[in-house]
Amino acid sequence: MTIVQNGTLDFSIHPFTKFGLLGIVVMALGGLLGRVYIKKLSITAPALIIDDEGMTINGKKQRTITWDKIDHIEVVERRISNDTSPDKFIVPVLKDPEEYFNDATKKILGTLDNLNIEAEAGQPIEISTTFLQCSFDGLKDLLEAKLAEYNAKREAKI
Repeated sequence: MTIVQNGTLDFSIHPFTKFGLLGIVVMALGGLLGRVYIKKLSITAPALIIDDEGMTINGKKQRTITWDKIDHIEVVERRISNDTSPDKFIVPVLKDPEEYFNDATKKILGTLDNLNIEAEAGQPIEISTTFLQCSFDGLKDLLEAKLAEYNAKREAKI
C-alpha cells in the first residue's frame, strides 16, 4: 500500500511480487511433478515378462496371460493421429476375450457397444515396443516361438 501525491491510497501489487508468487507456484508444481517422475523412474520391475507359463504385463495392474488362453499372435497397424505414420501393435488374440475382462471393463464395453464403438478385434491387450528395450520384430518372434513351444508340448501330452 502506498500513498499517492493527491492523498489516495494505491493498493496495487508490485510487479516483482506478482512474479515472485508465480515463481512459487511454478516451483511447487515442478517439485510435485518431479517427485512423480522420479518415482516412475525408480520402478525396476520389468514391464513385460515372458516365460514358459505365459506373459505377465506390469502396468498399473499386473496381469498374467497363460499360453493356453492365447490362440495366436497378430500384428495390428493403427494410425493414432492423421499427422503420424501408423503404429504397430502386437496383439495376443485370446481364445475367449470375454473371460479376460473384469466386471468394470464389461460395463465400459457395454457402454461402447451402445455407442457403436468397437474394441480393436475384440482383444483386450495390445503391446507396443515403444517403451520396451527390444525390437518389434524380436518381441513378435519371441512371442510366436513361445506360443508354438507351448502348443507343441501340449500336443505331445495328448
